[in-house]
Amino acid sequence: MNTTEKEKKVYVKIFRSQLSENELLLLYYNAATKYGTKLYPIVLKYNLLKHLPSISKLEFKIYINDTKSISDLQSFNSFLYDVLNKYILTINENSQNGVFETPSISLPLNCNKDIILGLKSQDPTILELSLIFEKKIKKIFEFNIDRFQEYLKSLLADLLIYSRYNQPDKITITSNPTIENQIQLTIESNIKIVLNVD
Repeated sequence: MNTTEKEKKVYVKIFRSQLSENELLLLYYNAATKYGTKLYPIVLKYNLLKHLPSISKLEFKIYINDTKSISDLQSFNSFLYDVLNKYILTINENSQNGVFETPSISLPLNCNKDIILGLKSQDPTILELSLIFEKKIKKIFEFNIDRFQEYLKSLLADLLIYSRYNQPDKITITSNPTIENQIQLTIESNIKIVLNVD
């Protein structure tokens, strides 16, 4: 009996829901090794790491030690992922339909209405992200602004590069010169920018 692709996805979702965070971490790091080259396409195809929060990964422990606002940080990460995912899907859909400019968006963060998230792109390989502070802010999630910018850059690298097992030279994330009350990052890629979805 052959299993259809639709049935496989149902079974994989059931399997995925049974994995603990520690098992997901082992899967993530194993697929990143030279022994996991056959594994990571499966991880990506079925989005097996969907329930693995970025801040659970070892490379984020240095940031977690700096804050007590873990649940707020996780809420921000989910919000950013959702907004980025919708925007990137729109960019890619527009480019397939011959539209080369996607309207920019700006909306307040779910956890702090005084911070506005902005996204702008004219190409599926370039994305500009900004956080604009409506009020003078000294700290975000107990990070100073420079430290939060480092965290944001690491989070984007995790979502766009490491969670997709891309080579870091395929996508670059650069911090634009700091403007008062604003963080700006530019993502440039030699491949289409995508996130893991299912």
